[in-house]
Amino acid sequence: MAGDEFQFERRFGWLMHDVQRLVQRNWARALKASGVGLSEPQARILANLWRQEGGLTQTQLATELDMEKAPLGRLLDRMEDGGYVERHPDPTDRRARRVIISKQGMAAIPNMQRVTRQVFAEAFEGVPAHKIDVMLDVLDSLKSNLSPVEADGDGPTSKNSSEPGE
Repeated sequence: MAGDEFQFERRFGWLMHDVQRLVQRNWARALKASGVGLSEPQARILANLWRQEGGLTQTQLATELDMEKAPLGRLLDRMEDGGYVERHPDPTDRRARRVIISKQGMAAIPNMQRVTRQVFAEAFEGVPAHKIDVMLDVLDSLKSNLSPVEADGDGPTSKNSSEPGE
């Protein structure tokens, strides 16, 4: 019996990873096909900034996205050059730079929402709404159960992981 439980947990982890990877891949393809003009990592950055009134410091954004600062900085350089984000000195910490979504970045959000809804509609095709609700409830519970681990500094601390429009 204990072996079955271990197998279930292992299967669960692999399924979660595979589903996340496939959603990410399909979202990247859909973003490219839509002409939004953002890569999948850039869209994730924009989605995080959209949810944070007043923006985030680059360090906070790196934590939210579970990214190293240097690759994030390069992505932000391209996004700033493209007009999607702006970086300003942080008013509370002169060493930090605060990243905010620009007007052009805000204008991209409705298209990102449309693409996101399309990807999830395809992913959940044929799945009854009540099963989706149960799955989301279970995932919320898992996230709550695992959040104390993140509070100890072992991972990102985002409290709202929904995509724009979801």
